[in-house]
Amino acid sequence: MKTIFTLLIVFTCIIGRSQNLVADSTFNGTGMAIATSESTAAFCNSMLYQPDGKIVLVGNYLIPHPVFHITGFLTYRFHSTGANDTLYGDSSRTRTKFYPFTEDDVLATALQSDGKIVLAGVAAQNFAMARYRPNGIIDSTFGNNGTVESLYGGGYVKDIRILSNGSILVAGKCGGAFALAQYFPSGLPDTNFGINGLSIAGTNLNSPEPSLMELQPDGKIIMVGQCWDNATGNDWLIMRFKPNGVIDSTFGTNGMTTIDFGTIYDYAVKVHVRSNGKIVVTGNTTAANGSYKFAAAELLPNGTLNSSFGNGGKIIENSTADHNFLYSSLLLSNGDLYLSGNLKVNKDFLKSIPVVMKLNANGQFNYSFANNGYYHLTQNYNTVSYSNMLQQPNGKLLICGYYAQPGYGPQMMVSRYKIVAATTTVNTGVDEFKKNDKVTVFPNPANNFIQIGSNITGEFDVTLFDIEGKTVYKSRNEKRINVSGLSAGVYFIKLETEEKGVVYSTKFIKQ
Repeated sequence: MKTIFTLLIVFTCIIGRSQNLVADSTFNGTGMAIATSESTAAFCNSMLYQPDGKIVLVGNYLIPHPVFHITGFLTYRFHSTGANDTLYGDSSRTRTKFYPFTEDDVLATALQSDGKIVLAGVAAQNFAMARYRPNGIIDSTFGNNGTVESLYGGGYVKDIRILSNGSILVAGKCGGAFALAQYFPSGLPDTNFGINGLSIAGTNLNSPEPSLMELQPDGKIIMVGQCWDNATGNDWLIMRFKPNGVIDSTFGTNGMTTIDFGTIYDYAVKVHVRSNGKIVVTGNTTAANGSYKFAAAELLPNGTLNSSFGNGGKIIENSTADHNFLYSSLLLSNGDLYLSGNLKVNKDFLKSIPVVMKLNANGQFNYSFANNGYYHLTQNYNTVSYSNMLQQPNGKLLICGYYAQPGYGPQMMVSRYKIVAATTTVNTGVDEFKKNDKVTVFPNPANNFIQIGSNITGEFDVTLFDIEGKTVYKSRNEKRINVSGLSAGVYFIKLETEEKGVVYSTKFIKQ
């Protein structure tokens, strides 16, 4: 009679690198704080964390008008507890308009060493900035009574950094190309940077669209985004500039590198620089069915793909979701990354659920993280959208965006999460088992092959299950199994043999 040897039946465990996110109830009681200051609508695009633990959300507020789409600069500050900071600005908020009927939007923010807050974005389709004192009052010593508008022929700012000498560096789009601009702390253009304070690159490319930037320790500046190629479609575009704004010709090809994921629509969103000089880029690509997916790539310092990362330097998550849009990522001290964005529900682009994934340092998505690799916000809101993410010094995660309940306009929000070890329960349908240490799987974790070690003799079948209990591999009389094609995560094994045996328990991790 055939006896079933099962290496996992009902198994609850704490899995090595497995983690989960849990809403931090010490933050506003629920883990979420909502800025309800606007009667119409408000959208959060970024945030900053102050040394005293206070959190500043930045974005725009909507001014109703029958003809024009009018918005203004908006900030909102919370205490570290999630309570409104009513001593900041006008009862926790600040508002700034450049012109009565224009779209003025904050897209990025930075904190100066003196506590002043600098906002950057767009006003009347031009580079725009504003600076506030630590108490939320406009800083009249900056630019023109607290604001700066650079008439570079149209464009917008997507990112900002405060340099060690106090200068302000911004990145965005101008003249249909990637653009960098640098300003003195007073708000005046730094004419020693680029040409009269402005550097433009990529004017020879088709439809370049910039996203964010990062600085290397040597002061060089990396910008990422996308551009169109008639042969491959929309590709990731990475550029590097010298500290003076001149394109760095030692990077890639004439200062630029493009990455094609083999689909028509690829969008790079964020860039990180590792301590070893390697460059990690995160963003989106599309699957064969047209759904959007989180993706990442790693470059060597010279701009070529790092073949030891992911699959030949690139990786795409393998969820079955309709659309996962990535908006932010965070590089951790151990080299892993968190990626956050939104899952569109049933292909409804007006309804979304925030999602967080984890990418291991080696470029493989960690499917033992949270629920099979995905953390979803579970609050009952009609639409919640994540826009940015950062980590507090105590390790807790802050993720900002906006939320909307039925019948209400969007409002700024920020959530705080604790990172905890995850407990995973898997059921393969057998009621009970007894552990037998004579059955082993090695190496564990594994990259390419696993070897099953046991004293089993005779004919037997072997089946691999993923963490959901789905069969991913089946063979006969095989103890050395090729697992290189499996996604990163936790897997379990079942053996069936003609010999009399007992029930075993074990697992292996695919890196």
